Amino acid sequence: MFQSSQPVVHVLYQKANELVRQCMLLFMKPDVVAEKEGHDLTEVNCEQSKNWLESGRMAIGSGTKRALKSVPDSKRKEILLAVRACLKITTVYLQQHLPISNPDLRDLQCLHPLARKHATGRATVERLCHHLKKMSKTDVFVDRVDAEWLLCMASKEMDAFIPQITADICSYWNNVSEVIDVTGCKMFPHLSRLANASLTISHGNAVAMHGFSVNTALLSKDRMSLDETTIQALRLVKETIRLHGGPAAVPVTRSMITAVRHAHSK
Repeated sequence: MFQSSQPVVHVLYQKANELVRQCMLLFMKPDVVAEKEGHDLTEVNCEQSKNWLESGRMAIGSGTKRALKSVPDSKRKEILLAVRACLKITTVYLQQHLPISNPDLRDLQCLHPLARKHATGRATVERLCHHLKKMSKTDVFVDRVDAEWLLCMASKEMDAFIPQITADICSYWNNVSEVIDVTGCKMFPHLSRLANASLTISHGNAVAMHGFSVNTALLSKDRMSLDETTIQALRLVKETIRLHGGPAAVPVTRSMITAVRHAHSK
């Protein structure tokens, strides 16, 4: 999921918390983990033996269980203790390194289409405005986002976008930004601006690494003398074609013609 070039930062908090809970539940009691998230999840003590499941009840996989049946009892116990130690170290590492208590990521969840109906959505959007201080510079902007969120919660027009919940989040918010009222004015200009600005936050380094790979592919043995301007022109052509879904769908512009000519001349 997080190798995607599409923005998924709005689900990063939930998925990071799910991963930590899943690792804990492999060897810890369910009532200890429950549905904790954020700071509460980082406070779960994986070192205390009273929080552990009995070694025979750990989730080690059906294949591992089948293989252990052919192992002597004394050796089996030793293996299970090693498995628990491995799971404990892994979980503690994830608790310390994953952003499971990051307030910015927590509030970015309000960008998900399903968050529109949540009772806590309004407060979350307000906090998000305060996180993005460079974009929401004034109280007037924050107040307008708040008013538009209330309209968004009750708007029947938004219900038409429900089938897009599993689709590209950018397409969803682009459609939201085009919703108009009875006067022909856009209903959610400030809210959609906040959403689009938030979705520029990177969810990882996959996009950057992909860019390095594309540059490496461009610089083949017989093209090592390409200058930086030529590489930029080639990248512009390739990215434009990718964004529009194919060469035939690309709108012809003067800058595109210039880039193509420059790339072709090289």
